[in-house]
Amino acid sequence: MQTLEEKSKVEVLSLLEENDFYKKKNDEFEAENEQLNKEIFAYIQKIDINTLLKEVDIEDLRLLAQNNKMMTSALHQMLTKWETIQKE
Repeated sequence: MQTLEEKSKVEVLSLLEENDFYKKKNDEFEAENEQLNKEIFAYIQKIDINTLLKEVDIEDLRLLAQNNKMMTSALHQMLTKWETIQKE
């Protein structure tokens, strides 16, 4: 009878140790999952940005840049004329 009780105690201790081991492992996996979820979220954001960038038309951007350059030039000429008028 006592040997059965001793065996049960040993088995309980063994199971408790094993349970502690798996609790620690589970905590490690939870931390790793959290980090992986953050990485996945960052990748999803990068994909979304890339998708938006693919929709940008390079020719439209070139035209906008050219128009911007022409407007800047026209404004500069107008300011130069204004300064000339102010000096007179």
